[in-house]
Formats: sequence, C-alpha cells, structure tokens
Amino acid sequence: MRTTSPWLAIAFPLLLAGRVAAGAGPAPGEGAVPQPSGRDKDRAVQRAQAAPARPSAPSAAAPSPPANSAAPAPPLPMSAIPGASPPAAGLGAGTAPANPYAAPTPGNAYAAAPGAGSGSAPGGMGMPGGGFGTLAGTSVGATPQMLGDQGANVTIRQTTGTPAAPGLPQPFPPAKFPKPPNPSLASSLVPSVRGFKIAENQSPLPQDRFFFSYNYFSNLNAALNRRFDAPVDHLRVYREIFGVEKTFDQGRGSVGMILPIQTLSANSTVRGSFAKPGGTSTALGDLSLFTKYVLKYDPATGSLISAGLVVTPPTGPNHFAGATYLQTVHATSVQPFLGYILRRERFYLHGFAAMDTPSSVRDVTMVYNDLGIGYFVYRNADPTRFLTAIAPTFEVHVNTPLTHRDPFNSKDPTGTPDVVNLTYGLNLEFHKRSVLTVGFVTPVTGPLPFDYEFLLLFNVFFGGSRNAPRSTLPILGG
Repeated sequence: MRTTSPWLAIAFPLLLAGRVAAGAGPAPGEGAVPQPSGRDKDRAVQRAQAAPARPSAPSAAAPSPPANSAAPAPPLPMSAIPGASPPAAGLGAGTAPANPYAAPTPGNAYAAAPGAGSGSAPGGMGMPGGGFGTLAGTSVGATPQMLGDQGANVTIRQTTGTPAAPGLPQPFPPAKFPKPPNPSLASSLVPSVRGFKIAENQSPLPQDRFFFSYNYFSNLNAALNRRFDAPVDHLRVYREIFGVEKTFDQGRGSVGMILPIQTLSANSTVRGSFAKPGGTSTALGDLSLFTKYVLKYDPATGSLISAGLVVTPPTGPNHFAGATYLQTVHATSVQPFLGYILRRERFYLHGFAAMDTPSSVRDVTMVYNDLGIGYFVYRNADPTRFLTAIAPTFEVHVNTPLTHRDPFNSKDPTGTPDVVNLTYGLNLEFHKRSVLTVGFVTPVTGPLPFDYEFLLLFNVFFGGSRNAPRSTLPILGG
C-alpha cells in the first residue's frame, strides 16, 4: 500500500493561497472554499510519487481550511517549508537575490583594487569610511613612498668673496708690511638652503602618518670648492627631518609639515695660528608646510594623479647649520607639484614633477623631475606577522636650474649645475603599520654635488592609514 507524501498536505494550501492571491477566490454567494476534484487529487498524488523521496519533516501537516470560512486561509510562511529561504528585503516577484560575491561594477566608486586580498580592512582606499588617503598596508598590493635625493637642497660653493692678490706696496720697500687677510673673508661660501623637496620621503597619495628622515652627504661640492680655492674642504652634512601628515575630505587631501635639524662639518685648509673656518655646527632649518589633493583615481588599479604645494618660509637661521663663516641666500620658496602613481599587480611606478621658485632673484629657480619604480618580492596580508612586505626600489632624480645655470661663474654666488642622481633603496614593512627604508644615492653628472648620500627613513601610520591597505611607500629622493 502506497502512502501519500507529507508534501502533498503542504501543496494544497499553497496552491489555494496562490489562487486567492491571483483573484480566483470563492464565487459570490458561496461561503465554502471549493475542494479539488477527484481527478485533480489523482494528478497531485502522481506528481508527488514521481518526485524524489525526501525525509519527512518532524512538523505535522497543515490542517485543511474550515468548510464554512468566510475568508481563505493565509499562505504559510516560507520558513515553514524545509530548505526554503525567505526572499531578500526589497525584492519583488521574479527578482533574484543579490550575489554577495559578484565583481564590482564599473560605476562602483568603492570597488576594491586587485590584489587587495582577504586581509583588507574597512576604511581603505576607495572603501566607505576611509576614502582615498587612508591607506596603510603595503602587503595588500600598494606602493611605497619615494625616497628622494636632496641633492639640490644643499649647495655650498665659493663666490667672488676672495680679495684680489695685493700688488707691490708703494713706496717700496714699505715702511710696514701689510697684515695677512682674514681667513673668514678670504672666501665666501654660499649655501643655497632648500628647505624641502617634495620627493623626499613622500607619496603622491595623502596619508595619516608620522615620519622621520636621516640623510648623510659625503664631501659636499668638492670639485667646486677646489676650483675656487675654498678655505674649507671635506664638507659633510647630516640632516634629521621630523614630520607629520594628516588627511582630510575622506582622505582625498592632506596637510603636513616638516622641521629639519642640520649639522655641517668641515675641515679648514687655512694654515696658521689665527682663527680658521670649519669645525662642526648644528641648527634648526626652515619649517616647511605642504598640502596635496587627489585629482584622478582609478579604483580598479589604485593608480592616481594628485597635485599640491610646498611653502618654505625662512624660519631658520641665516647661516646654514649655524656656521657663521658661511654667507647665505635665505628666501621664501614656493614649490607647486604634480604627483602620480601607476600600479600593476606587484609592480609600481610613481613620481613627482615640481618647480621650486624662491622669492629672491638672487637664488636659483629649480625644476625637479623624480621617477621611481619598485616591485614587491614579498607580501603578507596578516597584520600579526612581523614582516609583511619587502619592496626594492630604484629612482632617477633630475634637478634642472632654470636661472643661474653657470656653476663656474665666479660672479654668480648661486650658479647651479644640472644634477642627475640615482637612488637605490629597500622598503621593509612591519605589522602593516610602519615602514623602514634604507637607501643609497650616487650622482652621475658633474660637477658632483657630493660623493655619495646615505639615507634612512621611517614612517608610522595612524588612524585609517594604520588599518587599511596603503597605496604608496616612500620616495627616497636624489
């Protein structure tokens, strides 16, 4: 003997409810709901028997509607049917539920960039609550800051301060021989103090961070100092920079400032028992203020274009690093710039184009073109890991003077050569929250501004930048 499936008892009320919803209720004047005919029952039984067998539900079958009910029984909720799911809110009849794993549509401004991985945290670039600039983790497919070079920031050379060699005194022989010239006046070394170059430990992307830079320059401007017979040689510059950057407008822009501490050491070439130039001196440099804003952003790759401005007023001493034997050209400088980032999987390219214009015509106007490339040889999206990214980088820095272009003109104290520096660096990211960068800079054009430069950078990210995927590592400079 065959037994009817419990699904049959459920199918009848649902079928009846569907007819009521479609307007096929009981005819006027009829108080009872019409029962299905015997032929309909036989067809329903055959369909139920032909269906695959399913385990019986523990719930009892739904009762049939009362014979003399004025209104039809309401339909059963979908939750009462085993294996059925309620429709998503807001979906009408025939509308499929949304796929949570569907790829972002082209019009979605918050689409995740490729390579973001499961370790991406809310608040990152292009994600609600974070915006463009709250990027902190290089291990999820981003790019480091540029390292920079600072090659054109400190230029020390001799000018026309050397007095002419005295001729034979008249009358001859003189009654009294003249005194030797004062060594502090025998030469006039003029440093063109550039407070800040945008390619130094910076990214075209706005960020929330504290940062520190250390730069050491060896044998600064040795060729020019020898040519002009300067009273000092083996100039060495040590520079420590402390800075902070904070985003605004959901990370699309940022403002920041930096303050350098500069130390100059030099050996005197003057012989004698009188006062000599040289020695070691230290002083604060000029405070620089900068801002940048994202103009165009591609959420599919993380590539972008930004623009900004750096202003460096003469807040520091008039003598570079406090060295009183140096004369200086000390003026306000304004530096507008464009920045760009191009990302392709583990490879990235970034750079800046800037013009540094001083307020004094005695100083040189510079154009900076800085380009860097890098590749992530290791990335880990787990913030609990100590080392989460390794990215070697190579940069080219072209520093071009637009004015005072003759470095060998003894009558131009700020004559500046064209300088091309090459920077080699390595970025190490820790816990997706901080980046340590080491770099080495070599100039390849003459006269050489220095023999070599060593630099060390450290960035600590906070706020949204600490938890979200970072878009850029430092530009080293050069």
